[in-house]
Amino acid sequence: MARHINQRIKITGTLIAQTALHVGGLGTDPTVDLALAVNGRNQLYIPGTSLAGAFRNWMEEHDIEVNSIWGFQDKDRGHASFIIVDDADVQLPNDAIAELRDHVAIDRALGSASDKTKFDRALLPKGSHFPLSMTIDLAEGNPQCLTAVEQLIYALEHHGLRLGAAKTRGLGLIKLTDGDWKKYDLSSFAGTIATLKREGKSHKPTAAITSRLLHLSIEWEPVGAVMVKSGQDGVAVDILPLASRVHDQVAFVLPGSAIKGALRSQAERILRTILQITAISNEKLQTQIEHPKLELAHWLFGKPGEKNKKKRDNGKDMTPQFGRGALMVDDCYCQQQIEPKAWQAVEQAMDDPNNLAAGTLRGSLDAAGLTETQQAFHVAIDRWTGGAADQMLYSALEPFDLQWHPIELTLNLNRIPVDYHLFAQALLWLTLRDLALGRIPLGYGVNRGYGSLQVNKIQLTAPSISELHGKEVRVANGQIVGIDLTPLNTAWQTWLNSQEVAA
Repeated sequence: MARHINQRIKITGTLIAQTALHVGGLGTDPTVDLALAVNGRNQLYIPGTSLAGAFRNWMEEHDIEVNSIWGFQDKDRGHASFIIVDDADVQLPNDAIAELRDHVAIDRALGSASDKTKFDRALLPKGSHFPLSMTIDLAEGNPQCLTAVEQLIYALEHHGLRLGAAKTRGLGLIKLTDGDWKKYDLSSFAGTIATLKREGKSHKPTAAITSRLLHLSIEWEPVGAVMVKSGQDGVAVDILPLASRVHDQVAFVLPGSAIKGALRSQAERILRTILQITAISNEKLQTQIEHPKLELAHWLFGKPGEKNKKKRDNGKDMTPQFGRGALMVDDCYCQQQIEPKAWQAVEQAMDDPNNLAAGTLRGSLDAAGLTETQQAFHVAIDRWTGGAADQMLYSALEPFDLQWHPIELTLNLNRIPVDYHLFAQALLWLTLRDLALGRIPLGYGVNRGYGSLQVNKIQLTAPSISELHGKEVRVANGQIVGIDLTPLNTAWQTWLNSQEVAA
């Protein structure tokens, strides 16, 4: 049966990756665990299904009824989507290539890399862009479709939207620029002819939406060397800081996955301490993470293996299930940017006295503007001889005196049951207090002098939580100041009392 369509909207524009981005596909490179999607011409692209899925999920999170817009199938009932989203070919920044990042999980009992959890992921670098092409058919009796799409596009232009994998670990933030709307009339013969000629009228969207997210911007500075180890070794130096493209330049980066992992470990440590939960060294990592008493950490940071959707029992909504966490952590970039060729020269510097034309490490660092970055040598000690262990000398490039952009956290309270809102926020603030007190080092070598930092202040942006909007938070004498913590303190004590009863 034909659908009664009386209008059509065509939306075009350019989507720009504000962070690195991973939309996965079938990998042809056996050295890459998680490859990027490529089309039949072997070009990097974003499938229209990925974009449509992200858009539909955004509407669901904002309590917009999606079945009438995006379609559904329930046995012999249902209909196709009224929105068509085209595939989009990816354009990388000038002279850029896809990046490769290593990931590893930390064993909660041993504090070292967990067995069989290391993997790498191919990424589209920050600044990659691809076209948006959406077609919306407006049916009679479905006026909410246009309003919902206008709200979606407003959010894409002003707040951004998460796409692809690892959305809570620094990846996938995209924004729309140069958005253009064309409206076509299909209710008359003349309008249909104009539509076939692509003679649409400009449409100005009117619907806007307020962000429901609590955003925390943590201004900080390193104390000593702070870095994440690159998966690639240099020539003259063994361990290099991880660098990532920022449009046409390169900058050192602390991945959101590394920051979130450190925060999660500390949040779990807080819960394990007060609830007297002991991590067992031979216990599998997933078993450690999924301990039932760590549910507050699960709501904040996620729990694998379950979808965060409401279960239904006889048509009634039940308690939301764990899945993707409510806390999102963006990649944190160094403010100083480097020419890609200058950084490549640092990676390939040889320090070969017989081949000075190849360039020295010190000269390459100075040319890149990294005058305070030093090569440090390390050696393991043989426990029997007391001397240097054989073949255990290595060097690391240590970045000093660099300024970093703030650490950006976003808390989506829609992903936490209302009854747990204050409990989860209390745990988050306890974790951030420990970060401000220097108890949570970040990055590589945190047990060997790296990773110390100083938090200067935390700026809050919360349009939908007016009492927090625009607040500036600091930690003084071990106490959080700048916001009223009375409700959180009361809620935390209530939760602690409930855990004692449960025990």
